[in-house]
Amino acid sequence: MTAELTPEQALEHQKLHFKRVSMYKEILEDKEKIFFDVVVITSADEEQTTTFKMNIDSMLEQQRIPSQTEYHVIPDPPGRKVGCGGATFYVLDELAAKYKDRFAHLKVLLIHAGGYSKRLPNHSHCGKIYSLLPVPSIKNPKAALSMLELKLACFTHVATQIPEGKGGVLVTCSDDLIFYDHTQCDFTKVGFTAFGHPGSVTIGKDHGVFVLEEVERDQGPGLAKCLKFIHKNTTQQQAEEGAIVGKTMAGEPEVYTDSSYFFSEEVGSVLLQLFEKVGKTIKAEVDAYGDFMQCLGPKRTEAYMRNYGNTSNSNDDEERENLYRIRKTIYDALAGFDLNCLKLPNSRFYHVGTMKEVLHHYCNDTAFLTCLGKSPLEGNSIIESLVDASSIVKGPSVVEYSRVPANCTVSEGSIVSGVDLPPGTSLPAKLFIQTLPVKSGFVTHVLSTDDDIKKATDELLLFGFCASKTLSLPTASLWTAKLYPVKATAAESLKCALEMHAACSAGKAPTCWQDGSQLLSLAECVTGKALEVQLELRKKLLSEL
Repeated sequence: MTAELTPEQALEHQKLHFKRVSMYKEILEDKEKIFFDVVVITSADEEQTTTFKMNIDSMLEQQRIPSQTEYHVIPDPPGRKVGCGGATFYVLDELAAKYKDRFAHLKVLLIHAGGYSKRLPNHSHCGKIYSLLPVPSIKNPKAALSMLELKLACFTHVATQIPEGKGGVLVTCSDDLIFYDHTQCDFTKVGFTAFGHPGSVTIGKDHGVFVLEEVERDQGPGLAKCLKFIHKNTTQQQAEEGAIVGKTMAGEPEVYTDSSYFFSEEVGSVLLQLFEKVGKTIKAEVDAYGDFMQCLGPKRTEAYMRNYGNTSNSNDDEERENLYRIRKTIYDALAGFDLNCLKLPNSRFYHVGTMKEVLHHYCNDTAFLTCLGKSPLEGNSIIESLVDASSIVKGPSVVEYSRVPANCTVSEGSIVSGVDLPPGTSLPAKLFIQTLPVKSGFVTHVLSTDDDIKKATDELLLFGFCASKTLSLPTASLWTAKLYPVKATAAESLKCALEMHAACSAGKAPTCWQDGSQLLSLAECVTGKALEVQLELRKKLLSEL
């Protein structure tokens, strides 16, 4: 959910976006231009690290990302979840070990990208940071703009706004976009400087919210010192904390919500000392937003430390105590550092981490598409795909890395990825379908774009048919259940998947579940992926566009 922009505001953001894109082009073409010294992308494990590095190498070869910058992919430690906050400590430690005396003064962009995009499985293979947007790449107009390119272009101004000779880290995540006036930014302060976006208290209850000094609670741009930072508080709590700064266009109370933030080299030094103090081991799932910024500001309190609602193992007593201890340690270590909210009126934050969000923003969200420079009149998004003129793609639908030949129909609400459809194919509404190469062949996944892929159940349904009984599944989710057959070719795999959809929709067990076919889960397809094959297939398709 995102606050609305007027058409005029969206067009203004489009101009600012194009300005940053132009600056990014100059950086691509001139290695002397100031940019981040280091870009770090975090990953979930060593396997995802290999995948991310291959994608970076490919983009460097295509000259789509700056070659004067050093890129690192740093995995989370094995064995437990440490959260994006825990990952931040491990990143700082690795950079300090590598760059030694240079580390303090490095200008670093840290992109938290670990995780397997379970709610948007067409990005599970390569990672959300390499997902495609519905506009052309900056360097190659035949290709689509990747999220990584957009992140680099979006923050292209930051390195020039950090004081000369000083360093710091800009922290962001891999599945959001922000549109804002970069000329209003200031990264000269010691401590934390966080982007603040106006939003309703309804939006604020699912985000972090800044509580500003009363004299700063106007809607003008600029830096404002925060009294405190609150995280995912109710609408009433936001009002009681004094977070209200005005009213939205719809008349709802308005607050400043968070997205990306910057911390100065002084903070980086303290965090490294803290990490040393705890034995360079994080034993809890730490949030880089709530657990770092709630301990800042003159009116900070320890009340949040016993709130475990955002932790995946919130019922585990050991996990709770470990999290409490590290929160208290961070709270004590960061005492005295300021939290500055970079007030950015009319800016907007968009999350694109679910199937429904992608379908809405890429196809129907006029303001979002205008900001990106795409016509909002098309109603669908065709991304690095060949679609015959006789075929119909009904909006809202997204087609990427696919061939849609003559007389095909993609019905509304669908996501089609990596698929070569036979001529005359008709896909039903709200279908998610993707073909992936794995080490043992090809697998095509089908499910509904309305499905909750992460939800585990004893009665797992696929298009209304209970898979649990036929396959004797234990408690499982669409992510973990072995539902999808491996075939020797992509065409065989696609045919089998379409038959699976037809059978389940008719209340029958698919033949492939009963004929001894090797079945894989979505999760197994990610760990057993054949990335080199996938990249080569995409490269070949791009050459045909």
